[in-house]
Amino acid sequence: MLDWLGPDRFLSPQDWTERALAGRLGPDDLCLTFDDALLCQSEIAAPVLKAYGLTGFWFVYSSVLEGRSERLELYRHFRSTRFGDVDEFYAAFQARLERSDHGAEARAALSDSRRSAIWRSSTSTPTPTGGSASCAIGCWDRRATKR
Repeated sequence: MLDWLGPDRFLSPQDWTERALAGRLGPDDLCLTFDDALLCQSEIAAPVLKAYGLTGFWFVYSSVLEGRSERLELYRHFRSTRFGDVDEFYAAFQARLERSDHGAEARAALSDSRRSAIWRSSTSTPTPTGGSASCAIGCWDRRATKR
């Protein structure tokens, strides 16, 4: 995503806030946000941002303070310990979904060509550090599609 959009298009949180408060935030001004302070964001996104020299807003979730577990972290742990990599996980997930009673419903929901391309590909894109960052289900541009 960063390569496609261009890392120079992303404002720092400070620049974004200053422009927003001054009423100078343009329609093409972008800033990265990370909700819920998930461990996977720190492990995956933080090194990529560092490689690009970028920063973003990091928001903390409160469910841990209420004694609840964050399901996304549990899913990430399962994926990380039971599969070789994220692409293997999504291939298995998609194959299982296709065989389930919900396969037709999932295909219909993802019939939009942009969503379908992301769903089918689960592609890895090179990062400046030589690794890869995979696009998970649901990472399409929200301006282009409505859920």
